[in-house]
Amino acid sequence: AGAGEVEVTWPEPLTAAERVARAARFWATMVPILAAYKLLELRGGDEAQWDALHARSAASIRGALEALQGFYIKSGQLVATRVDLFPPAFAKELATMTDGVAPMPAKLARAVVERELLGGRRIEEVFSEFDEAPVGSASVAQVHRAVLRESGQQVAVKVQRPAVEPKMLADVSNLTALFGQPALREAFPVDYYVVFSELGKQLEREFDFETEAQSQERIRSALLAGPSGSPVAVPAVCEGLVAPRCFAMEFANGVPLSRAAEEMPSASEAERQLFGRRLLGALTQAFGRMILLEGFFHGDPHPGNIFVDPKTGEVTLLDFGQTKELSEETRLGLARLVVLVAEQPEDLEQVDTVAIRTLIESIGVQFVEGADDTAGAAAAMWLFDSRPELPGGYSPSELDAKSPALAVASFPREMVFVGRSSVLIRGITAALGVNWSLAKEWAPIARQALVTDQERRAGIIPDASPSAAGPLNWLSTRLLAPLLA
Repeated sequence: AGAGEVEVTWPEPLTAAERVARAARFWATMVPILAAYKLLELRGGDEAQWDALHARSAASIRGALEALQGFYIKSGQLVATRVDLFPPAFAKELATMTDGVAPMPAKLARAVVERELLGGRRIEEVFSEFDEAPVGSASVAQVHRAVLRESGQQVAVKVQRPAVEPKMLADVSNLTALFGQPALREAFPVDYYVVFSELGKQLEREFDFETEAQSQERIRSALLAGPSGSPVAVPAVCEGLVAPRCFAMEFANGVPLSRAAEEMPSASEAERQLFGRRLLGALTQAFGRMILLEGFFHGDPHPGNIFVDPKTGEVTLLDFGQTKELSEETRLGLARLVVLVAEQPEDLEQVDTVAIRTLIESIGVQFVEGADDTAGAAAAMWLFDSRPELPGGYSPSELDAKSPALAVASFPREMVFVGRSSVLIRGITAALGVNWSLAKEWAPIARQALVTDQERRAGIIPDASPSAAGPLNWLSTRLLAPLLA
């Protein structure tokens, strides 16, 4: 089928009435569920009743989110990663949305490729093979396996859904307005108005695949510049096959993290634990290097964007539509904070709460009036550590009345995505049931970032933009490895 056989239109933004209708559909599902939870709480339900309610509610919410699509799918993806915060039934049910969104028709996908990527040429002129059934389908785009006719290389072609942009921007606008209400901003342990505001700004960039391809190549180059190569695989973008709504890249082997357990049915518990720890190590190193060394990192980490190869253990990071760049001040402030948290003693009474609060405030985190130093220290340790207890009797559970998140008055927008990376790793840690201190794992990387900065200030190495700093960081690491050990 040629591009002319299917008319591809890019719709106008949704009308106010359509936006209200989508929001009404969402709350028509949520209000009865919230009422059911309140009623069972008043009745004092037993464990079996709670489990049954969790299962029914999770299924209802998944049905509503899948019907609405758009940004509501991404909200479900966030819940699916938080096994430490939501009932297991929710994580299990909503995990199917991370890579299970219904694909667009094959003819429409071909039309988008021929019109947007190939400039009107037929698919057969460029690809010797093009699978009409996508290998993955997500809220913004779907991916098709193909083979380049000229080189025989197997590639993945990412194709944007034609009608998704105005729908998703309207969804995030609704959620931002909702959580901007004073009553709701006070009701949650995290200020979701700031979260959705920042997500909305980043979401606008996610629809530009040319920018995404550039971001993917920048992160790939930075990670490969490390002394032992990249801890995760990042597919190379195919030169000359990049367009605003479609682009091609190396094909990634493996399965989404959300399906990894299904691919290892005969694995022993010990083998699963080993696999999980290797996964944690790879992701921890990758995000530590992106955030603390490059200051430019993947901003949408969820199980559908992480592929694992059960045979080799290789981890591949996908979907760079949402990325975030930190200011130098924030990047180095984070590095100092990570080192300080990592150096704290096990005895909570000996934790330097004053120093930790001073550093976390220096990167823009503000606390409610009357919050003491232990609140600041607990918030930093909650973000970068997995201790079962925190200073001042604060709880690591976000839903607990003693959560340090309740002491946070405002969270800097550029830190929202650092928090998402932390959430991903903490979620995997909780699923494995292991202790994993992000601060201790990131501390060597943070020290490297600080030493490299000192070298630049002293003129030992020339100044460089973050995008060009990879090889310099590699050189610094090789020369100063004994000092950083």
